[in-house]
Amino acid sequence: MKMNRKEGKILVLFAVVIMIGTAFSGCMGGPKFEEVKGFSMDAIGKISSERAMDATPVIASEENSFYALIGTPVAEYYSGNDSHVAPLLVENFSNPSRSVTRFEDMYSFSSDIKIVGGSPEEVSVDIAQKVWKKSDGVVLIEDSKEGYELGVSATPIASYLNIPVIVTNNTDNVRDVLDKLGVKYTFLCGNIEGHERTWRFTDEQQITNFLIDLVKDKFGGVKYITLANPMDAFMPKVLNTTSFHFKGTVDSVAILPSTLISTAKGFLEPGHHNFTIPEGYKYALVKIDLTNLNSEDVEDLGDYLTLSGGPRLEDLPPEQQMYELVQITTMAGVPERDSSGHIVKDKVHYETVLYDRDGVTFDLTVMG
Repeated sequence: MKMNRKEGKILVLFAVVIMIGTAFSGCMGGPKFEEVKGFSMDAIGKISSERAMDATPVIASEENSFYALIGTPVAEYYSGNDSHVAPLLVENFSNPSRSVTRFEDMYSFSSDIKIVGGSPEEVSVDIAQKVWKKSDGVVLIEDSKEGYELGVSATPIASYLNIPVIVTNNTDNVRDVLDKLGVKYTFLCGNIEGHERTWRFTDEQQITNFLIDLVKDKFGGVKYITLANPMDAFMPKVLNTTSFHFKGTVDSVAILPSTLISTAKGFLEPGHHNFTIPEGYKYALVKIDLTNLNSEDVEDLGDYLTLSGGPRLEDLPPEQQMYELVQITTMAGVPERDSSGHIVKDKVHYETVLYDRDGVTFDLTVMG
């Protein structure tokens, strides 16, 4: 077929346009990422990061379950084989639990990060940029039920590798931040796109297997495991309450030159009390409040009360009969203080749960 030179120019131009369009179609389709199967410990071992701050206390609001995941590598992480640990509290800010308020009363934070308000994406992006100057890796979690369930298991990866946790429902929303941090490797939880080289987790067992391999590679083996009961997240229903009250006097066992006789008497004649857990209390939450009624001079004299107790069951080892229930002192408690900071009431509160001890009598020993 013949064609003139003008037609030839048109065809050549058309062919070039097609080729250019093909070459750039990948870029026009959006950012690319490489999703790989299997985990290369050699590659993972090269993941590094640089922080802007050391382990920092985190107080995460319980209003959003993702907040605690985001805060985990902020408060707890490894640098090489060295651990860096700060408190991580989950708090109901309008009605905090007694355990949280007691902890905050006992330990004052010079600085902390409070996670409250804001979407998980906003919060995680802000914290990632605040805590990390750069990071080769990220744990990327979809903002969904599936993402959260996988993220709970995968978040320890962020602590082991010292990398941030970022939550989103669209990876494109956070790519600029990932690029700014220099992310090259992504551990992905959920049904969203990855970023750069990506390992996608599809179930909790896969994550557990990976963590075992990671710990073996990082520390040379798995030295211990931690087991948790999911039901611990729910407050048990209290069916009935029984109270016991004991009061008495014991001699101080503080050793002073002028009190040797009373000190010996304190050791030889401690206070004794007992109580019986009612029948039918298959699970018994035992709460003990031990108060020193002579608290006036505890700071000057070093006085304190010691309480120990265990079940009256002869088939148990002697140590368990003495200490299964409790072994505490008022020195471990939070005393009441006056406006000058002096102790006005020396006391300790203690709680424990007993199983299958209904009908059993517990013997208590008090020393001063």
